[in-house]
Amino acid sequence: MKRRTFILIELLVVIGIIGLLAAMLMPALDKARARAKQTQCANQLRQIAAMGFAMYQTDNRNKFPYWSSQLYNAYINSKKVYNCPLDGNGKKKHTAETWEQHPDQQFKASFDRKGNKGIHQDPNADVEKISYFYEMSDARCTFSWGQSTSELTNPTWAEVKEYQMEWGPNSNSQGDPFDPTVFPIYRCFWHTKKQWYANPQNAPVLNISYAGNLFLSMQEWEKGVWIP
Repeated sequence: MKRRTFILIELLVVIGIIGLLAAMLMPALDKARARAKQTQCANQLRQIAAMGFAMYQTDNRNKFPYWSSQLYNAYINSKKVYNCPLDGNGKKKHTAETWEQHPDQQFKASFDRKGNKGIHQDPNADVEKISYFYEMSDARCTFSWGQSTSELTNPTWAEVKEYQMEWGPNSNSQGDPFDPTVFPIYRCFWHTKKQWYANPQNAPVLNISYAGNLFLSMQEWEKGVWIP
């Protein structure tokens, strides 16, 4: 019996079908990769919260460290947990001084990185590149918020955040504190739909809260949590 072989047109049709299927599957694969990286980032944040902040607070009368980099290497033994797998800084073109974690540059003084200064203590120079934004840093806060400028003298970023959590969203809400389970202290902005200066409604931002739990929020966390 004669063996039937593919003719050119049939081969091209098969190749076209394979290409079409691949094009249809690629968005799903990209989403799956993004979800996997977000899960990895969430696990890293949990590790920093559980093995870092919680243990540090146990040893230091429930206080947070001046900088998250100071958790290394007494409480965190790997620098890799500080880097989100979706971080767009790259490995070569950014130095520690230009490594960005927050979409708003007015907060760059509170970045937990080499070269920045604290009022009581400086960041740990051994940890140069951190993907996450630390709300409880020891940097001097020049951001005017509510009563903080009148009742706090040369406050640190951490002192303003403590005050904000206790007194609520503005100076007229005395006695209306924020919920500590949705008050962020450690944040990753690398999962937003648009990076850097994106619409605040774009989401999600991964956060570790003051109470130590992981939650999702809008870029401006005061606008509320984010539910997929």
